Amino acid sequence: MSLVELLCPQCGSGMPPRLGQSIHAGPSCGTSWEAVAGKGLLPVTRLLVKPRVAPPRNARLVLVPVWCVAVHPEEMPGVPDRMADEIRVPANGISRMPLLVEAARRLTRSSAPREDWLGLEPPVDPAEMDVETAFAVAEAVALRHVPGWPAEDEVESVRIALGGARLADWPCAELRGEIIELVGGLAFSSSLTRNMGSR
Repeated sequence: MSLVELLCPQCGSGMPPRLGQSIHAGPSCGTSWEAVAGKGLLPVTRLLVKPRVAPPRNARLVLVPVWCVAVHPEEMPGVPDRMADEIRVPANGISRMPLLVEAARRLTRSSAPREDWLGLEPPVDPAEMDVETAFAVAEAVALRHVPGWPAEDEVESVRIALGGARLADWPCAELRGEIIELVGGLAFSSSLTRNMGSR
């Protein structure tokens, strides 16, 4: 199987393909696109999340693409109120599922409120995960990894009410094999960002 380089509809720059990649990034203009069969390249809106924690000294700064999947607890009677309002799934590292789920669990448990960081256009990285896959991972994380969700023997009777999803660039710092996210200060393995560039 051969991979074909796509041209960014916004700036005309080549978007080099990578096996397993779902979201393509225009290297010059910072826009993102999803290739949809029969429809061509469709734009993907991305938000830049504002950092709230200072990065460690000598750390490599990265923006990790994260799907933020909304949760609707009001549609799930009998489930405790302390569950997360959204489940945050890193859009890279899909081939390393245990690490991906652990990173999603940690990002979801981040207590700091998320804010959009307006007025800046970050350089963006491609992402391996499309929104449908993000929903599937979010459901698994919701059932088994978020405090307040049902126990393992109760999950068969619970319908997970997930809403829309937005792709966000999450500010992080890489240092000594760990990624420290700069919103809540939580850490996870840097293996998830193996193919990403520095900032």
